[in-house]
Amino acid sequence: MRLVMRPRDNARTILAQLARQPQEMVSLAIEPDTTACSCLRHSCWLAGIPRHSAKFAAIVYSENNMADVEDLASASTSQIDLEESVANQHPWPYLAYMFKYVSTGGNTYKFQCLLCLPKHTECSAYRNSPSNLKKHVERVHPSQIDTYDNLAASARKRKIDNPGFGGEAKKLKQQRITCHVNNANMVTQAVVDEAVVNLIVGALLPLRIVEIKEFVELITTLQPNLHVMGRKALRGRINDAAKTMKERVVAVLNDQTHVATTTDCWSSYGKSYIGVTVHWIDNATLERKSAYLALRRMKGRHTYDMIAGALDDIHTEYGIGRKIVRTTTDNGSNFVKAFAVFSHGDENADDDVGSDDETGDDSDADAATVDVYATLSEGESQSDGEIVLPRHQRCACHTLNLIATADANTAENDPQYKKSSRSTFGKCHALWNKYGRSVAAVEAVQDVYGLGLKRPNATRWNSMYMATERIVRLLNEKGEDEFRKLCSKLDVARFTTADVQFLATYVAVMKPVAQALDILQSESKMYMAYLLPTITILREKLECRRASSGTCTPLVTALLDGIDRRFGDVFNDKDTIAAAILHPKFRDNWTDDRAVIDSGLSHIRHLLSETSSDVAHTSGAKG
Repeated sequence: MRLVMRPRDNARTILAQLARQPQEMVSLAIEPDTTACSCLRHSCWLAGIPRHSAKFAAIVYSENNMADVEDLASASTSQIDLEESVANQHPWPYLAYMFKYVSTGGNTYKFQCLLCLPKHTECSAYRNSPSNLKKHVERVHPSQIDTYDNLAASARKRKIDNPGFGGEAKKLKQQRITCHVNNANMVTQAVVDEAVVNLIVGALLPLRIVEIKEFVELITTLQPNLHVMGRKALRGRINDAAKTMKERVVAVLNDQTHVATTTDCWSSYGKSYIGVTVHWIDNATLERKSAYLALRRMKGRHTYDMIAGALDDIHTEYGIGRKIVRTTTDNGSNFVKAFAVFSHGDENADDDVGSDDETGDDSDADAATVDVYATLSEGESQSDGEIVLPRHQRCACHTLNLIATADANTAENDPQYKKSSRSTFGKCHALWNKYGRSVAAVEAVQDVYGLGLKRPNATRWNSMYMATERIVRLLNEKGEDEFRKLCSKLDVARFTTADVQFLATYVAVMKPVAQALDILQSESKMYMAYLLPTITILREKLECRRASSGTCTPLVTALLDGIDRRFGDVFNDKDTIAAAILHPKFRDNWTDDRAVIDSGLSHIRHLLSETSSDVAHTSGAKG
């Protein structure tokens, strides 16, 4: 069927006729001067008739005598394809029924308003928004503004329901850093300053790092709009943070009834320091908590009275002087004497046991000339009673290390052991020295065994055992002959069969000592309850090795004597015994000595009775 559209015809009338036609194919002829073509297409869209519907076979422009539709179908199809191609280039296809895309110029698009026809009106809009087109509709065609809004809303809905609507989805561009810098949620200067302070303090970096060019470039690259604080500002922030942290620690310690402390003194680069830590049990979680109390410079010699005065000042500063149950230190004579003189605890008369192996400055002070007048004058201004220290607890790990070194050396009182020990360890030290001084020696060992040697260090616990154990391991892996070839290559004395046997026995004897030391120096899961069971088991293992130790039997005897001498008083400490009994892992199974167990149980009953009396007294006072 063919329909003719004349200038006086209305587009909606034509659509109504199209909708009533049962034929599948319809040809539409438009006479000259008919300007309703675009309006017809827009009305088709509003009426729900697709532009590509099979209803339209062709659209023909005719003069007085219309040409046959079938003869002009091909030409009409080309015209439709051209118009569709232009429509596909439309930046906002949903507006193609109101504005015809014309061209692109710079940052703008140019359109022809189809609502203004037959008048030719061009509108421009920026690439990122069709707001100028909407303003044109509001100003010139106010009756069509609802239609415009409906088109925009339906387009947004179609994009949400079908992301592929309107052609291929645009590729997302990678955002630049500047996009994030301009974001409202960008990192603030306060956050950067806090991060810098945490880095400097946590990594123990020098303050001058904030003035290093590369560090400044790092911060400004990540945050171009921010800056790096200076050294003076950094020092002030660290001091403020330390003051705040100290206030928090003091507040927490005020809520505690019992705490324990540790302390140590040392020298580095010609300067002396004292450090103090505090430990307590959290009432809510029953977890052990720790904090640093002080890390301060100490001027002068580390004499017992200076140490006692420094500790008393720190305890008073944090208000924990009467809350400290015990203070743990090493076995230095200056610490031992400080607590023997100023401690209010029941120090034993033989408290100097073990301190002769690590002397402090007091050993020199005793031999020096004493200024009597200065001493008496000092006594007038400050008496010993003004300084009060808590009970002293010697570090068990340090004590055990003394047993493995100083006490073990007493085994050389036996001539046969002394001969074997000095001969074998002389060769070991020669090998360790060669390994530490020569790169070629390191490469030679690693080429043969795939791993290197370990060298002993006087300040590191178990270092002698670990270094000897590594040699024995290499000997067992590839045999004595291969190890002797290595010694010849390094130009050191070769080990004999007797030497190898001595090293193997030495490692077997010292292994329980090293294991006990590793247990006691654990950081997170170590309590006083572990001390006596660990020492008891260590003593039992050494007793079992005494008969089969051969040449190293004097070494076993020396270790056992050292344990009895240094830990003898600990087995008489009722608090330590009670701690072991109350631990569910040990209870009363760690020793066969019933006298020790009975002593601990009696002490526990005594403590419980005191606690009950205190609770009853408190309840009565409240009543």
